[in-house]
Amino acid sequence: MRIYSLNFALIVERAGIIEGYPMQAIRRVHAELDEANAVWIIIVDFIATKTCPETSLRIRLDQVTNQSGWNNTSEGAVQAVTDILEWSAPLSSGVASEATLSEINTNTQSFERDVVVIRTSSAGTIAAGTYSVSFSCTGTGDSLVQGTVFRSGEVLNIDAGALNNTLGAISYDASGAYAELLIVTLT
Repeated sequence: MRIYSLNFALIVERAGIIEGYPMQAIRRVHAELDEANAVWIIIVDFIATKTCPETSLRIRLDQVTNQSGWNNTSEGAVQAVTDILEWSAPLSSGVASEATLSEINTNTQSFERDVVVIRTSSAGTIAAGTYSVSFSCTGTGDSLVQGTVFRSGEVLNIDAGALNNTLGAISYDASGAYAELLIVTLT
């Protein structure tokens, strides 16, 4: 399972499924120990709306593969709660943690990012230095992203992972028959 922040959303990738949860909908983040299985679980509660009842996302720390420090210990649980709170800090107010945190360093400085949208049927490169990029294969033909075949209808989101990290250059090629990519970058 991979967990990360992308374009103001909490992204969860598991078993071939990618889910996105809007950061501004987070009501509470807390951790609890499933003693029977010796597994720390991070619970993200979301605000209920008229069309969506209150829901919770449960993240088993023993299944997270991409976040250093999110190990299956109380310290790992604190790190996971802290990271999710920091990711949502610019958007949320009143998000509370039930984990005991000795210190949370919240970056309150805001940055303005530029969003660039490109629809293309040619080859090119997204320059190094972007914070995130999303590709959507909107044509009926296949495209390439970093040399990997990208089938019609597929969507790929890439995030630099942490505040102010940036991505390296990313090549794409939508010059094949009936190929088209919709590309959104955050710079």
